[in-house]
Amino acid sequence: MALPRSSAPPPRTRLWLGWLAAGAGVLAIAFITGRAGSDVDLPSPTPSPSGVVPVTIVFGAALDDLSGEAVSLTSIFGAGDPFAYSARLQAAAGVDSMLLEVVRLEGGGEATAQAPREVRIDATSRIIAFSVLASDLIAAWGLGDYEMRMYLGPGTVPTAVGRFSLAEVPESG
Repeated sequence: MALPRSSAPPPRTRLWLGWLAAGAGVLAIAFITGRAGSDVDLPSPTPSPSGVVPVTIVFGAALDDLSGEAVSLTSIFGAGDPFAYSARLQAAAGVDSMLLEVVRLEGGGEATAQAPREVRIDATSRIIAFSVLASDLIAAWGLGDYEMRMYLGPGTVPTAVGRFSLAEVPESG
């Protein structure tokens, strides 16, 4: 009497085929789930910083007549030098005044050179810029390293930040 022959694969092969089918099912589900909403042009999530990052205040010897921004860039100023500074905001300020603060950087800490004071600005412009004489700043604050901060409202984080030095600069000649 002949034994009936089974056309089923041996147990070890069935085990591998089962794992292969399970893996294919997981991949299919992952593919379908990952594509959900892609045909509707939903915005994809993008990482965003936890806080507002201030723009940089740049310092120079003058303000450009066309752009209004500081040119002939430098961060070291001596008595008699023109002192120009500007910040290019990401959008128009939207307010007609800002607070301007200057702190003296010393020994790893800071001390107030100029407490936040209100300054008039153009609410429709992305550029905030001013020009003064470095001699006036040296007379008010003395020589040293400083950080300037611009705020578009009281109690807010700085909108713009930049560092500069008031120093004895030897006269050339």
